[in-house]
This record gives sequence, structure tokens and C-alpha cells, in this order.
Amino acid sequence: MITIAPLLFEAENYLALLDLDRAAELYRRAGELDPESVLPRLGLSRVALAAGRRPDGLALLDSILQSHPSSVEALTLRGVCAELAGALDEAASFLNRAVVHGPQYGPAAYNLGRILAQQHRWVEACVHLRRATELMPNQPEIAVLYGTAAFRAGALREAIDALRRSIETAPYSVGGYLTLADLLVEAGELDLADTLLASAAGRFSRQAIFPSKRAAIAMRRGRLEEALVHARKQVALAPTVDEGWLLIAVLEHTTLKLDAAEAAIHQVLRRNPSNWRAHYHLGGIYETMRLRDLAAHAYRNAAELAPNEWQPKNNLATLLLESEDLGTTLEARRLLENAVTAAPVGERFMPQFNLALACLKLGERAASERHAREAVQSAPSSHTVAETAKRFLDNFA
Repeated sequence: MITIAPLLFEAENYLALLDLDRAAELYRRAGELDPESVLPRLGLSRVALAAGRRPDGLALLDSILQSHPSSVEALTLRGVCAELAGALDEAASFLNRAVVHGPQYGPAAYNLGRILAQQHRWVEACVHLRRATELMPNQPEIAVLYGTAAFRAGALREAIDALRRSIETAPYSVGGYLTLADLLVEAGELDLADTLLASAAGRFSRQAIFPSKRAAIAMRRGRLEEALVHARKQVALAPTVDEGWLLIAVLEHTTLKLDAAEAAIHQVLRRNPSNWRAHYHLGGIYETMRLRDLAAHAYRNAAELAPNEWQPKNNLATLLLESEDLGTTLEARRLLENAVTAAPVGERFMPQFNLALACLKLGERAASERHAREAVQSAPSSHTVAETAKRFLDNFA
């Protein structure tokens, strides 16, 4: 009995190396030896797709499915092709058929779970990704996606358990550690998250993301000096990444080490003068130093570099409102109107209240009262703006 397995094995190796001509020749020879087998034609379709001949690849797949409608491999590949074309519903349809015909075929379950996750159908995605992890337990990226889907589906404990199992079987997975740490933080288990990240930092000693995550946890706990230690480790590992230096600047600013905060910002601006966040934080540092002109200049730079961000406009406007010049006050009002429009709904109360101040200063009492009332209505009761805006409304009693 003739077996085509050696030819297919060799063809797969050539395909993995993107030696498409040799792969195609071996698939054709396998097809001549066993015309009834689906696998050679499936291989040729993969070669065509890898070569960028999408119509040819799809035509081969469709011909396979006409003669073998329950071919799990062809259904799975056809689903992935539909996904790449942006047709997610069509992709899910092919992959559903693949799962029905091949309940033991892991790639079908995994790809269906991926598609459903893209559609935010988290509960359904979780079912198929759970199955994929059972069929392919040594694939950490599947476990990471499964954990994410379980979390999105509201099954936090299931997500944590899945990722713990993944790390036990694949301790080399950076994504597994990071996702599990994030989920532990969501669950309020900060000690466990930090312990996990400390272990990962020892295993992956050149990865800056782990001290970065530990710094974020320390900040949540209010341990600013500890956060600073981790942030410095982060920039030691990734000195050209802006985020680490910005974090150091924020921490140094918070602890009133203003020279150190300014120095950290200039580490960013020397490399990346268009980083709006650096200019924005520099404005905050200068404002704390009571260097109002320098602060306004920095905020203005940030606002020009990031016209869709509300914070630089808001902060620049509050400085401008200290002036008695009418033109400067009018500019402040314009900036605050833009900031109100740009701010997310949950943060809009801050520029809204400042806009109320600007309008009152311009003698626009009706507009000022309206903005103040809107700020009171939308501000969280625990926020200082809520109480300040209520007292401000006494001006209109």
C-alpha cells in the first residue's frame, strides 16, 4: 500500500520555510499517488494563499468542500480566510461547521473562539477556547486568550485558574504571567499579583514590563517610594522607552522632588520633543514651582501637539484665568469650551466648572450658572469639584 505521509511531511517542512515551489511539487506528487486524499489539495491551497494568490487558494478550498463538505481542515482554513477578508460572520459559520464535524480538532475550536472574541461574544468564545486549551494544552497563547474571554464573560475565577494552569505547563510564557497578574489585580489580590510579577521578573530578567507592572501595583497601594524603585528598574532595562521616565517624573513630582521630576521629563524630551505628555507633566512641575510662564508655555506645547486631549487645554486655561487681561480670559474660555467637548463624559465636570469660572469673570452669569450646575450634576460626590461647584452656585442665589 502506497503512503503519501512522507511526501506530505516533507512538503510541510518546505511550506514552513516558504519554499513554495518545492512544497507545491511535493503536494502535487502526493495527489497523483492518492487522488482520493483531501490533504494534497489542501496543501496546494495553502501554498496558493502563502504566495498571495488568494482566488486560486479559495477556489481549491471550495472545490474540496464540494466533494468533502465535512473536511475539518478545509472548513477551518476557509473560516480563517473569511476572517482575513473581514467577514467575521462567514468565518464563524465555517468554523462552527468545523467544530461540529471535528470536535477533537483543536485549531477549529481555537479559531472559532478567536472569532467570537473579536465579536465580543465572550460567553460563547469561552466555551470554544476552553475546549481548545484541553485539546492543545501546551499552547500558552490559547490559554491567555481563554483567560481574557473568561474574564470578559464575568468568570474571573475561571480565568485566573486557567492562566495558573497555563503557567504551570508553559512557564516561559510572558503573556501568561502578565495576563494572570492583571486578573489578580482586578480581583483585588494585589499581594498575589506582586508575588507573581516578582517571580516573573526573576525568570525574565531583561523584560522591562514586569517592574513596570510592579510599579503600578505599588502606586495603587500608595507606596510611592517602592513604585519609584520599580520604575527605575524599568528605565534601566528600557532607557529609550518614554513611559518609564514619565512614571518616574510623576512619582518624583508627587513626592515634591521637583528637580528630579524635571530631569526625568527632559530624558524624554531630548529623544522625543513631540511627546505631548512630557510637555503636559512639565507644565505641572513648573506650576508646582510657581513658574507660571514656563508652566503655561509647557501646557501650550502639549495642547498644540495633542489637539484632541482636554487636560492641557484645561490646565493652560486655569493659568490664563489668573490674568486680568480681557483677551487672555477670552482665550481661556475658548480653550475650556474645547476641553469640555474633548473630555470623556466621566471627566467633563472638571473643565465644565472651570468654564463656569471663565464665564462669570466675563460677566456671562447665565452661562456660568448653567455650566456650574452641569458640573455639580456630573461630578462624583466624593470629588472636591462637586462641593466647590455647589458653593460657587451661591453666587446666583
